[in-house]
Amino acid sequence: MNKYTVIRDTREQTGWIFKSTQHCEGTEVAGLKTGDYTIKGCEDILCVERKGSIAEFANNLVKDWDRFCRELDRMESYTYSFIVLEFSMADLIDYPRSADLPQKIKKKIVVTGSLLLKRLIEIQTKYHTKILFCGDRGQDVVTAIFKNVQQINTAAK
Repeated sequence: MNKYTVIRDTREQTGWIFKSTQHCEGTEVAGLKTGDYTIKGCEDILCVERKGSIAEFANNLVKDWDRFCRELDRMESYTYSFIVLEFSMADLIDYPRSADLPQKIKKKIVVTGSLLLKRLIEIQTKYHTKILFCGDRGQDVVTAIFKNVQQINTAAK
């Protein structure tokens, strides 16, 4: 089986580094038109967007909603598109209590978990992009995605 090389977008500041393994050559950093990660040779069919915290995702679903919807629109052209959430559904529902933010900031937040859940359901209804709640196992889940897509892509050639 061919090894894959992970491409991490240049804008992904605190993201994952995929080390060389039996299946992976490692990580390269390059500009991606959409998403945070893909694998070399699959840039046009595979897109992974990572959300490292509930606070980041809440910001996307409220303050940056229009920009986030444009990104979701671009993700529609990918055969395989994923949003990987590094928190739980409970964190989403319990927002802002669940956010890792100072208490004085939490007190000022008027957005509720109910609104975030409503937006999440809107996304899942409108778009084919898969949304995965992964907690602290996001990189492991994405590794499994990369292995699977690489296998499918290799078999198709």
